[in-house]
Amino acid sequence: MALVWLQRTWNANRVVITVATSAATAAIAYSIYRFIFIAKEEEADEYFESIVLSKDPPSKKILVIGLDGAGKTSFVRCFGKGNKDGKAYDEPRPTVGFNVKSVNMGSNLFDVWDVGGSEVCREYWKQFLQSIHNIVWVVDSSNRDRINESREALIKFLKNDQETRPLLIVATKQDCKGAMKLSEIRKHLHVDTSAVIDKSTRNIEMVATQTPQKGQRKGIWAAYKKLLESS
Repeated sequence: MALVWLQRTWNANRVVITVATSAATAAIAYSIYRFIFIAKEEEADEYFESIVLSKDPPSKKILVIGLDGAGKTSFVRCFGKGNKDGKAYDEPRPTVGFNVKSVNMGSNLFDVWDVGGSEVCREYWKQFLQSIHNIVWVVDSSNRDRINESREALIKFLKNDQETRPLLIVATKQDCKGAMKLSEIRKHLHVDTSAVIDKSTRNIEMVATQTPQKGQRKGIWAAYKKLLESS
């Protein structure tokens, strides 16, 4: 397993990306790093992006994407073992590049790719499709102002997915006041009415979640089961 350290300094602040995977994936990661961090360094923030993978082959490789601020990283943090008991965790900073980690759920091992949702990052989402089994689209249930933007970004991305991989739509922040229910989100995202978000050609599931820093978290187990059962 290759281990590649990529490092660059901005104004005495260090941004480090640790990549542990195959040579092919390392090359893709480095290319994206070059485009996002070096070509767009004025938008870069001091943040530690990491890849922590198991030596064992994963049951599935999951790509988690969505608009910036949708709750992708919080969802991924709660997805792993030991994050379902309501134990407090630090509020994550917006992902500038990407994070990857292996998550054990019972006897199943998932490699989960959490990719930033800024406009800069969105241009490179399609680069992560290689060898991915499932796509998780995270949408902020509490942000009505950006639901149409989320739909357009999802449709644009799925046009690159020629293999019509299974899609799980995760509606986060259900504990927020005024959060949209799944039925409303389905309507706004044009599920079953858009040519690329159609159950007749793609396995599509939806789940509502809440992942507060403290308190009860819901929907994580349901999301896990849907990912495990999808094909």
